[in-house]
Formats: sequence, structure tokens, C-alpha cells
Amino acid sequence: MPSVVEVVTQLGKEATLYTISTLIIFALLVIAVFKCAYRVLLHPLRGVPGPFLARITSLYFLPSTFKSDRVYVLRQLHEKYGPIVRVGPNEVSLSDWRMYRRIYTNKQALKDPKFYSPFSFLGHGNVFSVTNAADHSSRRKLQAKTYSQQEISSHASSILQRTDVLINRLLKSASDSPTNTANAYDLFGAWGLEIICKLLVDADIPDDPSQTIHMLEALESSPPTFFANILFPWLPTLRFKTKLPGILGHAYRAFDEWERLTIGMLKDYQNQERDSSDRRQLGVAPLLESNNKHLGRSYHFREALEEAMGIVLAGSGVSGHTFIYLTYALALPQGRRVQETLRAELRGAGDSLSELMGLPYLSAVIKETYRVYPAIMSTLPRILGEPLEVADTNLTLPPGTIVGMQNYVHHRDPVLFPRADEFIPERWLEGHEMSRGINLDDANAALTPYSVGSRNCMGQTLAKTELYLAVPRLVRRLDFRLSSEMKPDDMHMKDLWAVQPKGRRLFLDIKPADE
Repeated sequence: MPSVVEVVTQLGKEATLYTISTLIIFALLVIAVFKCAYRVLLHPLRGVPGPFLARITSLYFLPSTFKSDRVYVLRQLHEKYGPIVRVGPNEVSLSDWRMYRRIYTNKQALKDPKFYSPFSFLGHGNVFSVTNAADHSSRRKLQAKTYSQQEISSHASSILQRTDVLINRLLKSASDSPTNTANAYDLFGAWGLEIICKLLVDADIPDDPSQTIHMLEALESSPPTFFANILFPWLPTLRFKTKLPGILGHAYRAFDEWERLTIGMLKDYQNQERDSSDRRQLGVAPLLESNNKHLGRSYHFREALEEAMGIVLAGSGVSGHTFIYLTYALALPQGRRVQETLRAELRGAGDSLSELMGLPYLSAVIKETYRVYPAIMSTLPRILGEPLEVADTNLTLPPGTIVGMQNYVHHRDPVLFPRADEFIPERWLEGHEMSRGINLDDANAALTPYSVGSRNCMGQTLAKTELYLAVPRLVRRLDFRLSSEMKPDDMHMKDLWAVQPKGRRLFLDIKPADE
């Protein structure tokens, strides 16, 4: 039996531990209270309007991020609070299109490493993820020739050939259905992926699209890992991450498959015997055979692999989803007039890229698709390196502030784009009643599907060329309408940074256009 002294000593120890624990908890609470008070009352952004919780925590958007509707919440906040909203303790969102170029062409505004670093798929960096300006410039110069207009134009026949394959696949899918209905979503995705794989490594594309669709599904299932890596930077280090339950485990397994398939393409390229001039024309050549001036050497295989994975993801997703949504807009009942007007314009036009790019209604349809259905719809955050005056306010944002804008939001500016949620290509036509009173120079300046400045989309020339060649081919050959099998929210745009249709399906009733 313990003595009285032992009991008292034990109680004293427990009391001491209890006191220390209480003091630690109290100290943490005091620090948290003072931190919150500073962010609300003394922070340089205290005068910027926004929801109260966003002032004190950077987790305000956590629920909407997981629900893939962050950009819709941002639009609602801008409608409530105005053109500038505080969306985090040290972060603001802007919706005034005039601010876009002031932010994204400003060399003192740097990419936010917390956002971009997780897009370094394998930890080596790629042209999208690197935040160091010299590193980015070197990577971009290494690949610049591949994505020049001259080089991309030399691939026009390949783009048209893959488009003809797409159309034949659509017709085959429709002919297999008693209602002439084609399941078009995966076929459009395969179109974009096959083009970038041909340009990258001259991949052998089988007639059966199932292999391409398998890779496409791996690509499209991987984005949740990007956001998970941003929110929980330790997740990629877990050995069992592919065994996690639900969508996250599935996403990590899909990522591993995307990596495996890209490795296969690069290995096939290395094993091919080619004339040196043929090799230089392929997109992977500078990654495996040229020196990176910033590194002072050529890439090792894993570095080249990461760049190639980024090219495959961006090169297939941006064009593929833009083409999907353009087709969807023309297939809707209210898009019937647009489809017929475009087909009429194309009847009198030639096939050359230069002539097609000069067609006003075709250009209007493509621009309106960029506006209503931006492939990159979410925030591109920048860290200010110098003060930034916000237009039409008395606010100046200090250096160190994280700022961002979203194509989805400023593409719906109600002044520049009346009836902003409607797909109306005529708003881009000079002299049309929909453009009356609108400064079209301003409207074009506000349209930023590929961003602006030195960090804009490296592959935008390819993406534009694909659309200007493929859309006329599709509309000339096919008459298409939205199938009754489609649900109202199947094409709802999920904010996975890049857009993705909620239902991941597009059923079209198809017949040849001359019937």
C-alpha cells in the first residue's frame, strides 16, 4: 500500500502535467486569437471585402474544392462583394478583366509555389510547374520550335487525318445504335490525345480507340491528386496512397497508369530507328536529345518523362474539352441555328488553314466556346512583387499578396458580355445587334483562354490550329443533335482546375450532313 508521501508526490506530478498541458493549450488559444485578430483588424488586406471566415483561414474554399465548384463560389462572391474579394488571409480574387494583363504580364508577379509545386508530377519540374523564371525560360525555349506556327502547320495533314478518323468512329458508333446515337465523349477525347501523341513521338495509333481511351481515363482521373497534394503535401510520400479508399485512391492509381503509359511511349521512341531530320520534328526530341541551358545538360529520362506527361495532359485536355463543348453547344436545340449558319459559311470556303482562320462566323463560334466553356476555368495565383493599384477602387495591394483571376468569372463580365451565360457567337461580329454598344477590342482583350505574358500556354498555336481544322471538317460532314439520353447536368463544368464535364459523357444523334 503506497504511503501518504508517495500519494502526495504522485498527485503533485499529475497536477504538474495537468498544469503544463493547460498552459500549453491556453497559450495556443491565445496565439490563435491574436492571429485571428491581426488578420481581421490589422492585416494590410483588412479593407478588402469578403466573407469573414476567409479573412482568418486559408481553408475557406476547402469544401468547394472537394465538390469541384470553387469557381462558382468565387463568381457568387464577386457578385456579392464586387470586383475584388478577399478569399484568404493573404489572398484576393479579382474579376475586372482590365486587371488580367496587369497581373499576368507583370514579371514581378511570381507563380505561387504552394499552388504550382504539386503539379511537378515526379518532383523534377516541368514547364508549367516551375516557378523560377530562368528555369521556365530555358524549358520553354527548348520546346519553342516544336510549337511554332510553321512547325504546327506542317502537322495539318495529321490533324485532319485524326479528325476523319474521329468522324468515322462517330458514324460507326451511331450506326450501331437503333436511334443513330453516338457516345461521343470518349471519341473526342481520343481525338485530342492521339494528335498530341503523334506530334510527340509519332505513336502508332490502332484503329480501335480502346487503348487511347484507357490512357484518356487515366489522365482524366488523375487531377484529384493535384489538389490533394496542394492541401496535404505529405500525401505523395505515402507508400499506400494507391490503396486509399474512394476517389483519392482511384486517382493515385490512375496517375501511376498515366506514368506507365507515357514511359512506354518514350521507350518506343528511343527504340525506333529514324532519320535524324525526322527525329528532330517530333516533340519529344528536344526533351531527350537537346541541352537545357539552365541545367547546363540534357534531361535525364525521368526529367524528360515529367515534361512529356505534362505535354500529354495539357495537349489532349485543352483541345479535346474545347472541341467537346463546342460540339455540345451546336448540338443543343438553341444551337441548331448556329450549326446551320456555320455550315452555310463553310460551303463557300476552301480547306486551307489560312482561309479557315479568316472566316468570321467560324472564329466567332470558337471565341464564344472559349468564353462560355474555358478549358482552364480556375485560379492562376500570383505573388505580387510590387504594389498593385486595383482599377476603380482606392485599394493598393502590397507586395507579398497572393492575387488571382479566373477565366470563368471575367469571361462573364455583364457589361462586355450581355446575357453572359448564353452561347451567342454573334456577339463577336462587327455590326451585329449583339455587339452594338460593345467595344470589340475590349471584348477580345478580355478573352484569355490561354492566359497572357511569358507564362501563357505554350501549346496554344497547336490548340487553335486543331480547332480551325477540325471544326469545319466535323460540321461539313455531320449533322448532330443532343440525344434525349443526356441528363441536364451531364455537361455541367466541374472545376478541377481544368474543366471536366460532370457526367463525362456526350450522346449525339448523328447523320451525314448531306442527308
